[in-house]
Amino acid sequence: MKKYAAHFLFDGMKLIKNAIVSVDNQYRIDIEYNDFIIEKSNMSFYNGILIPKFSLKKFSYEELHNFVKILLKLQNNTNNIEKILSEFIMFLQPENLFLELNFQQKTGFLLLENLDLQNLKITQKTFFLQLF
Repeated sequence: MKKYAAHFLFDGMKLIKNAIVSVDNQYRIDIEYNDFIIEKSNMSFYNGILIPKFSLKKFSYEELHNFVKILLKLQNNTNNIEKILSEFIMFLQPENLFLELNFQQKTGFLLLENLDLQNLKITQKTFFLQLF
């Protein structure tokens, strides 16, 4: 089982600090909520926000680059990062907007990296990584 951690996890509605996402061989997930991150075996820590895709679809580099442009446009309308990410997930998978993350669900994750974490702002240097 692989483990992924970041400063924040976006659960589809709100940002959660210090969550650890565990993924089994069938891409089912389990989430641990902690007050702080404790290093564990098979865990990778990332500087950014983990965002569920609610699917295992693979995105091209160009699509990931365009996603950042979408986030920057959404940020022009509001400074609320949770609202921006909610709208982004609705764009990715509108039929899955209100799904809760749970262990039985097969999902992939994107990592939003190189953003201003102190002010929770997307910058021109922000980019996406496709974790799985």
